[in-house]
Amino acid sequence: MLEKIVLPMPDDFDIENFTKEVFFMFPGEKVKVDLRCDNSLMKTMVDRFGEDVTTLAYDMTSFRIQTEVSASPTFFGWLFGFNGKVQILAPESLKEQYKNMLRESIAINGVVDDE
Repeated sequence: MLEKIVLPMPDDFDIENFTKEVFFMFPGEKVKVDLRCDNSLMKTMVDRFGEDVTTLAYDMTSFRIQTEVSASPTFFGWLFGFNGKVQILAPESLKEQYKNMLRESIAINGVVDDE
């Protein structure tokens, strides 16, 4: 640990918001996202985004989260880890980014559809 601060922290820097938005320290474009989540993930989402995150009912088996995230490959990897239990509802541009990343990964890894 250094005795002195190398770079001063910006006046408007909020570490709590930063850690909610940035996934595993990989920053990306900040995007307001609307996610549909399986009800079993409520605690996980509150742990990730904080107790003040906006949650809304979706249907009997799922809820919505509205929050700001840094759109990065690590965010998409985090999303993928839920095996379909989290779905991007909006914005459409973020959904497209995710689809493109998945397509690219399939192509790179030589995975072929059964169709």
